Amino acid sequence: MTLASVDELKEYLDSEQTRRDLQLQLILDGVSAWVQKYTNRQFDREDSAVKVFQPAGRTFMRIPDLRSATSVTLSNYTLLPADEWGYGGYKLVGSTSQPYTWLEIGETFAIGPRTRGDLAIAGDWGWDSVPGDIKDAVLTMSARRAMERNTLYGDAISTPEGGTVAYFRQLPMFVQSVLESYRIPNMALV
Repeated sequence: MTLASVDELKEYLDSEQTRRDLQLQLILDGVSAWVQKYTNRQFDREDSAVKVFQPAGRTFMRIPDLRSATSVTLSNYTLLPADEWGYGGYKLVGSTSQPYTWLEIGETFAIGPRTRGDLAIAGDWGWDSVPGDIKDAVLTMSARRAMERNTLYGDAISTPEGGTVAYFRQLPMFVQSVLESYRIPNMALV
């Protein structure tokens, strides 16, 4: 799923042409996938999906943006949410204003070979709506990619009015800072 629509990109580009809609959609698809991969986040909404993870003995592990869990199983054992003292099956960890990004396996299941099997989580993933700054970063990067076709030598773009605009291949600093603010390092806590 793309994080912005073709109509939003055309408005951003101040263009009403429809002959490039397929190309713009492909650009949006690619940029959206890259942003999610780079940040290790899932901004697009995915309801009622099951994702399988390999805890490999870890009791605290990264999960991609879980809004709510309907069931959690570990090595074919159904886990229940941990109680207020941490005893029980699992605990979702993260901000209350964003989807959960960590799962902690409770004390009851943390010991023994059971943490070596598959961890299956059924639930709703992603964000309710794409954050505005992420959408703006996707539109900026997509517009730059769409304009690359007009790039001549020396990273310059000819405008329809006949002017020239400097174009640099490095991402704008605000796009870099937005992506870094959402980025979760790809690491494992053992």
